Order: sequence, then structure tokens, then C-alpha cells
Amino acid sequence: MKKEEVDILKRALEREKKARKEAEKILETKSLELYNTTLALKKTNQQLEKNIYENQSQIKGFFKSFNDAFVQIDIHGNVKNMNNNASALFEYDLSKESLNVVDVIYKEDFDYAMKSFKELLAKGYFSNYTARIITKSKQIK
Repeated sequence: MKKEEVDILKRALEREKKARKEAEKILETKSLELYNTTLALKKTNQQLEKNIYENQSQIKGFFKSFNDAFVQIDIHGNVKNMNNNASALFEYDLSKESLNVVDVIYKEDFDYAMKSFKELLAKGYFSNYTARIITKSKQIK
């Protein structure tokens, strides 16, 4: 191999080494940023979980003190929480069984209930809702 070719290869090798060192430096910096971001996200997630727990505790306290029957449901109509007045009205105990609001809607009020639920999904609320229900013992209220 000629000296010229050897010199060219040596310069190319030096450029490769510099490029690799630069890439490693960038990788280390990005890895550190990712690590710090992960720590910050973990801390934020822990705070959010704490806030959710506190809010759930407040909601449970609110439910128990409310004089009317009050029911909290998920997007699928599953009852997640209800106060004692609602338990007495519906005759269900959530600690022993699950309940979906569709199961207690009076047959003739079903379309009205679904229309109100669609309004809830669209607007985030509905008001002046009055419908009949069927209790666990098949009474209409």
C-alpha cells in the first residue's frame, strides 16, 4: 500500500473515532435527560395517585352525607359508589354485589334514560331527570 493511501486511511480512521466519541457524548447526554425525565414522571405519577386517593375519599364522605339517593357510575353504567339512601332505594349492597343502572331502569323509561345518558356524554351533564326504577325486590319506585 502506498504512503498516500495509508495517510488517507489514517485520516478516515481519526474522523471515525471523533464521530464515534461525539455520538457517545450525545448518547450519554440524552440518556441522562431520559433518566431525569423518568424520575420526574414517577414523582408526578405518585402525586397524581395521591390526589386521586384524596379526591376519592372526599367523594365518599360527600356521598355519605348527602340526603338524597346519590349514585356514581362509570361510562358503561356500572355503579361505582352510592350512598346509604341509594342503597336503601335500590335495595343493593355494592360490597356484596355489582350493579349496572340499566338493570334497574323501568322498561317503559328505557328510551328516555338512554336519551338522557347521550346528553350526559355530549354535554357532560343532564338535569331534571325523573324516571322510574325497579328495585332488587321488583318494586317500582
